[in-house]
Amino acid sequence: MDSIISENKDKKVIVAAHHLLESESSHSGKFPLRPHLFPLVDFKKKLYILLPILGTAYVLMRKLGF
Repeated sequence: MDSIISENKDKKVIVAAHHLLESESSHSGKFPLRPHLFPLVDFKKKLYILLPILGTAYVLMRKLGF
C-alpha cells in the first residue's frame, strides 16, 4: 500500500475498504485507561468496579484475539 501511494504521490489516490486502515479505537488494539481499570463496563454500562489487574489482563486478551 505504501509503495502504491508513494509511486502516485502527485495523483489523488482513493482507497476503498470494508475496514479502516487506521483507527484509534479498541478494535485497532488501542485501549484508553478505562478498560484497564474498569473492565466490567464493557459488559454492563454502569458496572464501575475497580479491577486494574483483571482489566489489564482483559485488554491483553483482546489484543491477542481471545
